[in-house]
Amino acid sequence: MGTFASVGMIEGVTKAIGDADNAIGGYRITRTSSASSAGAVTINAYSTLDWESSGLIGIDGCVYTYTGKTLTSFTGISHVKNGAVVLGTAKDHTEEAEIVDLSKVWSALDLLRRSILVDYAEGEYLTALGGNLGVERLPIFKDDDRFREVIKAIAYGPKGTIFGIELALDALVGSGGSYTIIEDLLQYPNTVFISISTAGDDIAQGKTYLNTINYNTIADTGSGIRELEARPATVLSVGSVRLHDLSELFDLRSSIPSAVTYDYYPGAVSPGSAFTYVGTLIEGIAVTANGLYTQITSSDGSATYYRMLDTQGARVTPATECSLSYILKVPSTATLGAVREQCSLAIQDGSKEIAIGITAGAPGQFNLGLYDYAGAGFIGTTFTGNVNLWYEITLKKSGQGTVEFWVDNVLIHEEPYSTWTNSTSNHRIEFGIRATSSAGMRVRTKQLGISLQTATEYWAYQSATGSVSTGSPTLLSDVTASAFVPGDVNKQIVITGSAVSNPQGGNNNGIWFISGYISASVVALTGKQYEASATLAASGRITVDLENAFTYPDDLGKDIVISNSAAGNDGTYVITNLVEAGTGTDFATYDTPGIVGYTNICEVATAFTVEADVDWKLQPNFVTESNLDWELSDAGTLSGGNDLTLRQTLWAQDLIMSMLISDVFSGQLLPDTQTANVLISAGPPVVFEYWPFYLSSTFEEFFDIITVAGVIPELAVGV
Repeated sequence: MGTFASVGMIEGVTKAIGDADNAIGGYRITRTSSASSAGAVTINAYSTLDWESSGLIGIDGCVYTYTGKTLTSFTGISHVKNGAVVLGTAKDHTEEAEIVDLSKVWSALDLLRRSILVDYAEGEYLTALGGNLGVERLPIFKDDDRFREVIKAIAYGPKGTIFGIELALDALVGSGGSYTIIEDLLQYPNTVFISISTAGDDIAQGKTYLNTINYNTIADTGSGIRELEARPATVLSVGSVRLHDLSELFDLRSSIPSAVTYDYYPGAVSPGSAFTYVGTLIEGIAVTANGLYTQITSSDGSATYYRMLDTQGARVTPATECSLSYILKVPSTATLGAVREQCSLAIQDGSKEIAIGITAGAPGQFNLGLYDYAGAGFIGTTFTGNVNLWYEITLKKSGQGTVEFWVDNVLIHEEPYSTWTNSTSNHRIEFGIRATSSAGMRVRTKQLGISLQTATEYWAYQSATGSVSTGSPTLLSDVTASAFVPGDVNKQIVITGSAVSNPQGGNNNGIWFISGYISASVVALTGKQYEASATLAASGRITVDLENAFTYPDDLGKDIVISNSAAGNDGTYVITNLVEAGTGTDFATYDTPGIVGYTNICEVATAFTVEADVDWKLQPNFVTESNLDWELSDAGTLSGGNDLTLRQTLWAQDLIMSMLISDVFSGQLLPDTQTANVLISAGPPVVFEYWPFYLSSTFEEFFDIITVAGVIPELAVGV
């Protein structure tokens, strides 16, 4: 009895699955989003995404032809009756009726195949499928066919055997002598040596330098505080020079702040001090640590506090994203007064000082709030705290945007940075009893967390004093006498923050290249030249191959230069319209202030002779404006192999700088004869100064996947 019941259950489940497969398995399906009457020429649907633009559909047993579609409907509906084509539907259809794709171009089973079958999967489906099978798509697997064979070799082939490795190599670099596998079971019992002789891909796309992060201090060599030295003997390229970020949590329970040390940068030879004591009282008496907290006491009412200098880590500028988190207790034995600085946490960024302070409140309480030295009282909402309780006080500065005051992860007040009117040239962080207070003032703390991130790129050169004029529409000037040097020709300049409009509605923003050096304060600009990549229409419409080549509204009114035309279309034309790709809609028709759009289609007021594959470039057509923000890329100078000189000086020596540099050759796979290299060992294994450790790293990842535990793949490429 039980056996028959089990069989019956299996048959029932199988029949249900079969019915579902018959209904939807071989065909794609959507549903009607509204009812329709007999004769309707449009069927509304929930979605027609990815359906053919015309074809056959079935609804309630009726077969229809449709000649068009929108995202939510099929149009031009007709059916065949008695051998004749009849417009409209054959009968009424209800809402939620199934619409079945009878064109058989794409089906639900296609999606199933693409999702789970290697032979059918393509693109993102193949990438996801490989990941599900434990084969990640490394950068070397650019085409689907190659990656498909690799998946088969790794996921389905015998791992850890020579045959399995051969299958993988055949898929990766091809068969026919392009690789050699060597085993020496006596001397190297757990190692397989693989030598790949192929040169790899020879296309330029994807070539890059292999970067490393280097740290050093800025120095003054007589030409301003702007020079530093990279530690490798030879630097091939410099990608970035920035103030080193700081992210540290300083434990102040067992050590007074001046005794706390930390590594100023990763790999530092020795740690440095984090804080410097400031006060007239003897530190050992005024400040004590007992393992639970540090207590700062001003027995005579004098200032007693700590300062992190810029050279100790407080590399704070107006642009810095800064967050200070201070765990604080005011004991009941503290003598509180009305001076805000009697317990204070402050950021000095070289422009403004922003601080949180404390004043006396009701008995057993105190007031916490933001304040400005140039004004009285607090700024905005304050917080009332109780003595003898611990609080986490957080002060955040988002560049020159906003300042936030938090208590115990609750935002108390947010204020624009521009509210602060005091000024300072100091770059540091301070905490403690920072001004004359009541005798007997004391405060306790457990820790101070500091996070500083400065995005300013010092290998570039920034200015906010650029100017352009209608009379010289391709020239950029700056009030700085030494803004440019002759070596800046062909470097990139980005202009931002333009606030004027030209007659077509565009502005002066743009990405340009320096085409000519006029003087130390004036350069000529042009756009990047693109060859054989523009198509001209008779209407004056220009379509270029570069996606998002134009920005709306910025590029309205700029010049587009057409060259290398065989039909007489060469010339310089003013862009009058920017057209949305896909819809063909002029961006100006969207009644949305401040809209930014990107496209590869522009229009000019001149008719063209229809032509394809012509050269083009954008060119500035400036209108008069001053105080423009601009940034020059790669403005620094690399000399002597590893000496870096910045275009602009910094405020102090010994600031830790983070340098993104390259001291190895290109990451593109090339034959060893095409790059300078030194053979370290003829092996086995073969070892080169730069290859294969760097350049075959993706191959090494690949072979780490296909070998079993205890088997070491030793790889040499291009030998």
